[in-house]
Amino acid sequence: MKLGAFMLLCIPLFAQAQSLAEAVEQALIFHPQLQAGQQQIQAQIAEVQQQQAQLKPHVMLTGEWGRSRVDTRAPFPESGLRWPNQLSLVVNQSLYSAGALDTAVDMAKLQLTVSETAQLQRQITIAMQTIIAYAAIGKDQSLINLYQQTVNTLSQAQQDTVKRFNAGEVTRTDIALADARLAEAKAQLSQAQAQLVISEARFQQLTGQVPQQISLQLPNIPLPANLEAALVLAQQSPRLQSQMQQVQLKEKAIQLAESDDKARINLQARASSQDNTDFGYERMSTWGVFVQAQLPLYQGGRPQALIRSAQAEYLASQQQLIDERATIQQDMTSAWQHWQAANAQVPAYQAQVQAAQIALLSTQKELQVGTRTTLDLLNAERELLAAKINLLLSEQERGLASYQVLSVIGDLSVLTPDTRQLSTNKTQETQYAHTF
Repeated sequence: MKLGAFMLLCIPLFAQAQSLAEAVEQALIFHPQLQAGQQQIQAQIAEVQQQQAQLKPHVMLTGEWGRSRVDTRAPFPESGLRWPNQLSLVVNQSLYSAGALDTAVDMAKLQLTVSETAQLQRQITIAMQTIIAYAAIGKDQSLINLYQQTVNTLSQAQQDTVKRFNAGEVTRTDIALADARLAEAKAQLSQAQAQLVISEARFQQLTGQVPQQISLQLPNIPLPANLEAALVLAQQSPRLQSQMQQVQLKEKAIQLAESDDKARINLQARASSQDNTDFGYERMSTWGVFVQAQLPLYQGGRPQALIRSAQAEYLASQQQLIDERATIQQDMTSAWQHWQAANAQVPAYQAQVQAAQIALLSTQKELQVGTRTTLDLLNAERELLAAKINLLLSEQERGLASYQVLSVIGDLSVLTPDTRQLSTNKTQETQYAHTF
């Protein structure tokens, strides 16, 4: 589709605001990593079916038809042209495999569970990336608004300074200071506008859509009552569940390796019919049922090596589980402390903004009576801008930190009822105590 037509199609979309829940939902539908993960799950489902098929009878029908000639001086077989044909049916059924076939089925099912858990973790990761991208756009838009207001204010201040200079109230130094602060504000505005384009590109990469009217603040969400409760919930995270499933998978691999040098017993039934063979021109039919047994006597130490390899991988997976549990605990502690710190900073920065506003108003009044200079006014403007930016960033940090807490838990279902697939434990909803 041409770019112009695409933009025309997108115009109606900008008429309504795009919520965070809608952005996350779109990312979960669109993102190529999730599409690939779903195909991996389908492949693993087929693998389970393949392993289950090994437990069932295998039926093979073969046929043969051709032209041959026999030349011999012996009385048997008779010389001459023939049209040999043969039809045979073979049925094989495993009777005993020392548990190898059943273990292979169990491993395939476990691997399917691992794939599904990995897909759930990918969903949570993509959702969190989308939340960050969404918040970045809101932050950039807010910064642009602040910088634009500052440019407007400083432009007026610069004009007022010129008027006062013409009236002989200030010097050229005051004009230069006003010009410098105005240029600085314009540069900050340009940088914020460029950063917004970058953030929008990241959002489009995740969702496949051009961002619409983004909310400037993240919606509030409930969190666990305390760090201890959050750590308990984190034990059900997909990351930890996946590693536990890997331990189970490696344990099954040991069982499979131990069955490698065990006996195998199969049942085979055969039936065939053939005509125009070397034995004569008459049709001949045969059938039979057989029990086949195989017992490996010597394989050069291969079974023992397989067992040692499987045992080593099992022990390694246990250590990885221990490491993952400690990592999740550290991640949760870090996310929780970041949230608490940001939560405490917001009131402080709100007070800073109020104080800076009072200071600016006082400076403006004092400038009119000559007790303050142009530099004092410009500094007050800068301090107010810095306070507003601090408040903006702290509010965003608080919001992102709260989502990060739930991301480590592995449950973002509180975002919207439409994203329940992100929940790893539906009973967790009653364990969230407060909203930031």
